[in-house]
Amino acid sequence: MHRKFALFGLMMVLLPLKVEAQDLQSLNPDEIFGQLRSRNITTLSSEIAAKTDSIPFRDGESFLKGDVLVSFDCGLYQARENKAQAILNGALKKHAAEKRLAKLGSGGQLDVDLAAAKVAEARADLQIAKQQTSKCVLIAPYDGRVVQQRAGEHQFMQTGAAVIDIVEEGVLEIEFLVPSKRVVGLTKGSAFRFHVMETDKTYPAVILRRGALVDPISRTISMIGTLTGKAPDLIAGMSGQVLLEVDK
Repeated sequence: MHRKFALFGLMMVLLPLKVEAQDLQSLNPDEIFGQLRSRNITTLSSEIAAKTDSIPFRDGESFLKGDVLVSFDCGLYQARENKAQAILNGALKKHAAEKRLAKLGSGGQLDVDLAAAKVAEARADLQIAKQQTSKCVLIAPYDGRVVQQRAGEHQFMQTGAAVIDIVEEGVLEIEFLVPSKRVVGLTKGSAFRFHVMETDKTYPAVILRRGALVDPISRTISMIGTLTGKAPDLIAGMSGQVLLEVDK
């Protein structure tokens, strides 16, 4: 009886090892898999401390380069700019008056120089104020799509706080790893095909660049490729098998 239990226990220990060995044998080390990624994925952050006024694009919605993705309530910053402009206007008038007095002999060159310095200082303050006001909107740097809103409308944001995540559309790259022994002959412009699992279609592609170093543990090197034709049915995150031309 005890012998049967011992034999059963030994089988239970060896069974997972056998299954794992079969799984490892079923893997094809020559198959290379890659993933589509966007050329640009960006988190836009607030560059000023202010309350959000409008975030017109929601998660998943598309936008064009130059669209306003986020606008802030910048009444305070606009008032500072107006004040700086008024101070500059006054400094310019003061400088002009000192120059006229100097010509008439009623003023000295020192007064003219001091007035000119005030003009330069006022111009610098106005430039700072305008720079702050320009941060009142976050402009789309490229055509893309909203990945995630990090904040809601009318929410106060600290400087540097993440507001919205975006991803570029239209330009997809293929990222994959190649065994170092197969990297010979794979250079910029080398053609390959990419079979996408989600669409069950194969697309032509070329290599854009390769990594600088071979990983000493996995003995692989990273490769970046891009599709050579239009593929509106593909989006970042899809994956598939890389079919190198040298495999033919």
